Amino acid sequence: MAPDAEHRATLLARLDPSAPVLVVPSLEMAQQVMAPTRAPVPEAAVHGDGGDGRAQDPVTVHEDRHAVGFGQVEVSLTPLEFALLRKLIREPGRVWRFDELVRQVWGTEHLGDASQVHAVVKRLRAKLSREGAPVVIEAVRGVGFRALRDPGAGPGRQRHVRPVRP
Repeated sequence: MAPDAEHRATLLARLDPSAPVLVVPSLEMAQQVMAPTRAPVPEAAVHGDGGDGRAQDPVTVHEDRHAVGFGQVEVSLTPLEFALLRKLIREPGRVWRFDELVRQVWGTEHLGDASQVHAVVKRLRAKLSREGAPVVIEAVRGVGFRALRDPGAGPGRQRHVRPVRP
């Protein structure tokens, strides 16, 4: 083993086995992943309350017809779009890695180049943005995606989300 690999192995051996470990190539990336650029969406915000006591348009998940609704709007989604959005809004603000999404949404271990994830996210973003959904999907470059509450959302308001760069 190289000295750096030996040092990492020694440090990992000293950790509590139940402690979560984040391995990233740089301190900057660790800070980016651990500190979102905007406040994460509290679970209540996805279901109707922004955490400040004021009513929000809740995002309602319609399992039976693969659709999501908010206010008077309902958006029909493909099975993959629906499964991906449901996964992302289950833990708002959490960054889901590409491999986690492929394994849990697509049901496979084969990651490939993650282009299938990007394609579904692109279609899903377009549908949500077109309808002014109160949720946006943000890219964390080189890591994955997360869902965040969009306080400026409303019917007919489109929003483009640029990736977060480490």
